[in-house]
Amino acid sequence: DIREQGGKILVDFANSSLPEALERRLDVTDFATPVKTVETSTRGKNVHMEITPSGEYDHLAYQAGNLYTIEVKPLTKAEQEAAKKEKLGYTGGAGVQVGEFSALPHGSITPQVIKEGSILLIDGGCKVEGYSSDISRTFVLGKATDRMKQVFDIEFAAQTAALKAARPGVPCGDIDAAARKVIVDGGFGPDYKYFGHRVGHGLGMDGHEWPYLVRGNKLPLAPGMTFSDEPGIYIPGEFGIRLEDDWVVTETGGEMFTPQSTSLEDPFGTGPVT
Repeated sequence: DIREQGGKILVDFANSSLPEALERRLDVTDFATPVKTVETSTRGKNVHMEITPSGEYDHLAYQAGNLYTIEVKPLTKAEQEAAKKEKLGYTGGAGVQVGEFSALPHGSITPQVIKEGSILLIDGGCKVEGYSSDISRTFVLGKATDRMKQVFDIEFAAQTAALKAARPGVPCGDIDAAARKVIVDGGFGPDYKYFGHRVGHGLGMDGHEWPYLVRGNKLPLAPGMTFSDEPGIYIPGEFGIRLEDDWVVTETGGEMFTPQSTSLEDPFGTGPVT
């Protein structure tokens, strides 16, 4: 029984037959006072819980009998939006790296400031019915420099080359090699110097899963396999550009699920970013 009473969310398991240490996930996003979803471990059959929005801290305290009081922070606007999306059947998020921090493939927690002319690298995805997606877009607020455009063009060609190399029977490692050759031939080599990670990973129930499109992987591609295609060029102290889309192996080659990025100033083909 879950109900709202006197400004508190009450969760009562008193009438439930619960096994020892049963894990319960309580979704309380539908109540008038939005609070974070709480995970609890109940021990015993008669358990009663009060979830009290405090706005200050998260706290779990044991009280007499089988009463637990959980004080939780109210949901932020972003968390409320995420809760709505979860209700629709999909969840997700994204990370943003700005300027020189975009040259770090997995980003930085350093506070970053967006300025006119800054490169932004956004990497995110979502889950739909349990299956994952993964996409990256790199773009500029304002006008891209000639050097940025040059790197983008090489990056676009590398992503395209990886997709064109795909067909059933081709070893996974050959897809990485196709993209890496374009980047090295474009002046960003040798080898892993500016492109320091694999070109792609499998996608399914997990966001990153086997098989990997990486050097040395001789596993042959087969129809229905799904991957990311995400070469990157990272120039320390300047910027990084990564383009990432998801694709599937077909009977005759590879097919993207999303259109490739068109340019640094129009990453989604919908007009310049302002």
